[in-house]
Amino acid sequence: LVFAMVLHRALFFWQVIRVLLLNVMDSAVSTTDTACVCVLTGEELFSLRSHVEFERDGNLVAVRGSMYDGLNTLAMSESALPTELHLPHTTIDAVAWADLQLLDLDRPAFLKRWQRYVSTLQRHVSTLPDGGSNRAERLAVFGQLLAKELLGSFDQLEFLTCAGSHTNGALAVLHYRKDGLTPWLWFLAEGVKGLEKTT
Repeated sequence: LVFAMVLHRALFFWQVIRVLLLNVMDSAVSTTDTACVCVLTGEELFSLRSHVEFERDGNLVAVRGSMYDGLNTLAMSESALPTELHLPHTTIDAVAWADLQLLDLDRPAFLKRWQRYVSTLQRHVSTLPDGGSNRAERLAVFGQLLAKELLGSFDQLEFLTCAGSHTNGALAVLHYRKDGLTPWLWFLAEGVKGLEKTT
């Protein structure tokens, strides 16, 4: 019986040490993350450790987020849980990682910001040596089509931008897939630097 108790305690302490070591190793990895950044401002948009997909013929970069850790942190905090229908956007790991800032946009403000962002991206892309003018034209068409689609589901979307105060920084679209629980961020692919297209 004594032997069983000693063995049980030894296994318990081994598990604690293992978890601590894994946390230390995980935090060491996260400080050396490679980030994708905004081509206009150089600010971080998301980690390359995130689940990333190209969508819409490679025109959109979709980054899957998770609220698991954020909800645990929120539940364990001493402050009261939010009473409004929406949770803080910082509960989403991808948003918190890059310190993306929520924008309070109505439809007209969204359209103005979107058009400014797309036209700034077009000017940037048109200066690139690898087919810049053709890419800029494709971006203009896709930007208009996507804006129309986003307006159709405007009330289910949230919009975020880079952590800095740049008014021409990236405009990210936060939405949820069919399950209604998994957060996804959309970025215009032309606005992301540091990611190779695989499709």
